Amino acid sequence: MQMDKLIYNGIKVLEGNGGDINDITLGFHRPPFNSVGHLHLHVISPTSQMSFLSRLIFKPNTWWFQSVSINRT
Repeated sequence: MQMDKLIYNGIKVLEGNGGDINDITLGFHRPPFNSVGHLHLHVISPTSQMSFLSRLIFKPNTWWFQSVSINRT
């Protein structure tokens, strides 16, 4: 699947840049809350250092932001 590839590559880029995959938020904004006209994955790390506003904008599994789970097997 293309979404699985997107998620896999997002994690690999994060790891390659020294990001902490244990402190990560992955997800997509749902229309009409997306600001660009194409699908793109948000890869945010470290989640623990996000501002109050960012925590609201990227709040997992809300009606404006859909989180992605990582299969760590």
